[in-house]
Amino acid sequence: MEEVVSDPLLNQAIKLLTPKEKLIVELAYIHAMSDRTISQKLGVSHQAICKTRKRAITKIRRHMEEKYVV
Repeated sequence: MEEVVSDPLLNQAIKLLTPKEKLIVELAYIHAMSDRTISQKLGVSHQAICKTRKRAITKIRRHMEEKYVV
């Protein structure tokens, strides 16, 4: 996924994610898959995908906010 993202700060944040979080974020935002479709593809519940995606986005957001705050 890092190859697709051009922003260096966002790439740093993505590197902080677990492999599962990276996969879910990639499927959701690069491949435009819904949580339900991802859950079927990975064989886990829709709720688990939603929770993991939200946790990943929170990690990314926190990292970026920390870097922008001086």
